Amino acid sequence: MEITQIIVICFIGVVMISILGKDNKEYGTYIRIVIGVIVFAAIFMKLASIAEMFMNIINKTNLSSTYIEVILKIIGIAYLSEFGSQICKDANEASFATKIEFTGKILIMVIAMPIMTAILDEVSNFFV
Repeated sequence: MEITQIIVICFIGVVMISILGKDNKEYGTYIRIVIGVIVFAAIFMKLASIAEMFMNIINKTNLSSTYIEVILKIIGIAYLSEFGSQICKDANEASFATKIEFTGKILIMVIAMPIMTAILDEVSNFFV
């Protein structure tokens, strides 16, 4: 889906929320979640093509695939945690949103540790 289709879907969601969500707040929450999942599913397909491009770059160069895999995992965690956080915020659950964001940051640090260790090893070897 292109951006215009995403915008149309979101506008439809806004209209549905303004019509149905006035009287029943639960419908508004359900509509927000459904629209969010539709948008995420549409974008997820684009992310798969980006991952494929990265793999083509790895195959053409001498880059270690381990580092690229770690970077792709970090990007995925960042996007997923942001998406989950926004869904919670849409449902007026800011405390859950904060927990998702915090967990995403911690997971990114854990996954990034091998790269950080490799960089520090290279820097220390450079000065020795």
